[in-house]
Amino acid sequence: MSVAPIPKKYQDTCRQIITLPDGTQRTQKISWPIDGPANSGWLGGAGLSKEIVQLGQFTIVFEFAGQKTTPVFLSVEDAPILKQIRTGFVFGKLKADDAVFEGHLPTREKVTLMIDNKSSQTLRIARLGGSGPLLSVSIERTDGSYANSFFYPDAELSGKDQGRGLLAFDLYTWEMAEKVPTITLRAGESYRQELSLQAAFDEAQENLPFNPGEYKVRFSTALQILIGNKNGPWADLSPVRLPVSVTATYRLKP
Repeated sequence: MSVAPIPKKYQDTCRQIITLPDGTQRTQKISWPIDGPANSGWLGGAGLSKEIVQLGQFTIVFEFAGQKTTPVFLSVEDAPILKQIRTGFVFGKLKADDAVFEGHLPTREKVTLMIDNKSSQTLRIARLGGSGPLLSVSIERTDGSYANSFFYPDAELSGKDQGRGLLAFDLYTWEMAEKVPTITLRAGESYRQELSLQAAFDEAQENLPFNPGEYKVRFSTALQILIGNKNGPWADLSPVRLPVSVTATYRLKP
């Protein structure tokens, strides 16, 4: 069966229509992907922006070329256990956003992913790299003359001694956790993964070289986390997707 290409005139008609628990409605325009074939379909993801998050049931409809999907319902509930799972990135030894560094290249600075399990449950987390979550990096010059967004190199994420997941997955489950690289944290345990800032700069220079100046550097990802076990009280909540990001200023000297 042949599949006809999607006409370009329809590629600007994607909308996500969200009805909030309080009855108000928001419409978000969804842009066509900048990568991949321009005339074919695609599978993507979208989240709820912080300003519209409310407890209760959301109704979501996707629209394309005037046609709408069947409504999908999403319930948002308070989950206190999430406050006991502490995640973040640290630039060097500074935990706060907008840390400031300066120096020459190559740099020895590290960016560290931190996960602390302060809950009473065992956590299983899909490890970054391989078939797991991607790590996004953006580098933007503060005067607006340079902008580059890309994925952190997978070889640097996975590590030669850690192996790589060969199975691609969209949803991280307890069954999948047995087949792909997984971080297991029991109650009270922590995990740290150091990442080379130079590896990110090398990737950027290969695709879009940059010169000395002041840059905003951002690392971001979304961790997929299983809480407890598949028959436990948190099974319906799992996998949880926790966004993690940090931004720092790097002043690159000549």
